Amino acid sequence: MPPPSNSVLLLTLPPILGGVTSQGRLVVDLLQRHGYDVTVTWRAYFQDQPELSAPSWTIPRGRKPAVLEVPGWSCRRVAVGTWLPEFEWAHHQPWAPWRQLLENNSRHVIVSGNNLAGWGPTALGLPSMQWIATPYMADRVDRTAKWPVWRRVYDATLNAWMGRQHERRSLERADTVAISRYTLDGLAALTPRARLFGVVPIPVDTQRFTPQGRDQGAQRKLRIGFNGRIDDPRKNMELLVRAFDLAAQAHGDIELHVRGPLDRDAFIARYDAAAIGDRLTVGPPVKPAEFPDWYRSLDIFAIPSHQEGLSIVGTEAMASGCAVLSTRCGGPQDFVLDGETGLLSGFTPREYADRLIALIEDGALRRRLAESGVALIRERYAQSTFEQLYMEAFTRAFGG
Repeated sequence: MPPPSNSVLLLTLPPILGGVTSQGRLVVDLLQRHGYDVTVTWRAYFQDQPELSAPSWTIPRGRKPAVLEVPGWSCRRVAVGTWLPEFEWAHHQPWAPWRQLLENNSRHVIVSGNNLAGWGPTALGLPSMQWIATPYMADRVDRTAKWPVWRRVYDATLNAWMGRQHERRSLERADTVAISRYTLDGLAALTPRARLFGVVPIPVDTQRFTPQGRDQGAQRKLRIGFNGRIDDPRKNMELLVRAFDLAAQAHGDIELHVRGPLDRDAFIARYDAAAIGDRLTVGPPVKPAEFPDWYRSLDIFAIPSHQEGLSIVGTEAMASGCAVLSTRCGGPQDFVLDGETGLLSGFTPREYADRLIALIEDGALRRRLAESGVALIRERYAQSTFEQLYMEAFTRAFGG
């Protein structure tokens, strides 16, 4: 019996802090409004839910992967365990129970960082559409650099080469759209046969994220901030700490506000931040309902990352009237136009600090960049633009 014609399986990442979860919600809401019955599924990380997967040492005892229904959204959500979770190439193989989910839906869309979550439909020859944030290797280079030698050898021998093969084959068989020009160019470089259909930017809710009601800071120190996965090497918190320290030596009237999944002591220890301790505030990840007010409490939003597919926090901060300073790390260069809507920097603490100092010392520059940034976000990242572009790509992939 064929699956219902309006059924859509959305393959994504676990619902953790980060932009992919926000992307998934956008797609679910949009497809539901167009009459589709959406199921969201992801590979359950073994370190988080070991009971769902079957590592090699448990198979002789009869262990099999399992699924877990996860409530909380307006659609069905399913966490799926895998066979052999110790091998990255096995995570998205279309084995049971993945195969049943894939075959019980007529359309398959992928919303993910890299495109490996879409390997199941590709391997089974099922048409799919992928909305991708980053090439596979760019997404992991900073994490793998921190691994011990034995793990890097293990990864290169048993995982990474297979992941690259899966990435290329999916690019050649699935319709793919990217979240930024940086991502699109990176994917195009992987294979000349990639089926790429342009950029669908992640939208910003400009009714929520607005400069109105900003804290002008007349009676306080100037605030520089960042919110995100501050425990992720890709976010390059070392650069932000070193650059802020240099800037603070010239300007004592500044503060650094950092939010994410590390407490203050852990952040200071990990990034050797004791020298800026009296100017440093570290808190838990900002709650979604608090995002607009938190952005409006900042004067400068810093993106010090090694690599970003886009940076949702950056577009939201810009829409909220922050002056944005970013490294030349990929996706942010779509909206941080140097000297027009923000400032760009290289990756040395001295250069990043100098760009930071330029913003600290020149209030008129901050205001001009912030005003231009708000206008750009409203023009290029509107919800209506996203909906039109995404549904055009969806219709091209699957028909009306």
